[in-house]
Amino acid sequence: MRILGVMTLVLTLGLGLAVPQAFAADIVWQGDPGDNWSDDAEWVGGNEPGPSDHAIINNGNWCKIPVNYTAAVCQRITIASGNEVRMKKGSVLTLGNQDQTYGSTIDGMLTIGSDNEPATLDIKGDHTITGDGGVIKLQFGSPITNSVADPQDLLTLKGNCNVTCEVLDKPTRACSLVVTGEGAINAPLFNDAFVVADNSTLKLALGDKDSGCCGFWVAMDGGTLGTKCPVAGKGAWYAQDETDPVEYGGNIIIGYEDVDSCVQTEGNVFVTGWFAKLIVEANDGFFCTKGSLTHRSIEGDGYDTQPVISAGASPNIATFGVTTCPDCP
Repeated sequence: MRILGVMTLVLTLGLGLAVPQAFAADIVWQGDPGDNWSDDAEWVGGNEPGPSDHAIINNGNWCKIPVNYTAAVCQRITIASGNEVRMKKGSVLTLGNQDQTYGSTIDGMLTIGSDNEPATLDIKGDHTITGDGGVIKLQFGSPITNSVADPQDLLTLKGNCNVTCEVLDKPTRACSLVVTGEGAINAPLFNDAFVVADNSTLKLALGDKDSGCCGFWVAMDGGTLGTKCPVAGKGAWYAQDETDPVEYGGNIIIGYEDVDSCVQTEGNVFVTGWFAKLIVEANDGFFCTKGSLTHRSIEGDGYDTQPVISAGASPNIATFGVTTCPDCP
């Protein structure tokens, strides 16, 4: 009877145990350039990645997520240097696994959107993407979203520069991750890399944004970086041409498309390009930093002195080098 009792206890405990989650598998791309992500045969093992898998693209080719394919998913992705994933119009790549934290690596390129139509990168749960010269390029208004996870889940962008982030030891784009192009970051974001509006419009919207001292917010070559949400942190702000500060700059617009926005930062600000602008718009917006301002006046071929810093009617303000900043409304 004693033995039966022990056996009963063991069985009862076994029934009560949670079934462990399957370990993620490394699913490696083996296809030729332009082959479809959705074709099982193009992946080692004969199956495309699932929600618990690690998708690896490292064979020197590029793969395509085909038009309107919305089932591409992986727990994390590695895109090696010299490799690319191209997301065709209407496609969706879901990255991450809700309620768990995993990291991706993009040293190559992820191109989102094609044929004058957007595609969507959807982040599920907290997720960190690290890059060493990697680029996430948004095209034709493509968004990075966080549509199914908790609104507090955070996308973190990081570089791999091995620097201290002090003033004289900052990261460069060559060893970091860059998000650029035409589109919107519609997810909570911590930027410790480069967010760059380069000859296009890049919007920060739908979720608070923050930055570490290795973070850069950049508008250059006529591009517009528009904020439609609160932005905080220690990152630096640049409205200029990165290669030659006296050439054509970009626009940083706080309160873009008349959506209230506020920026509370400790980072330094550089408004130095020809036609570069820092503008505070909307009904209730401000730009306030504890950091310094570098502003270089340039007289350009009959135009007014450039660059420009402007704020709309009160209570809109732009302040620099202050001790404290007001709280966002």
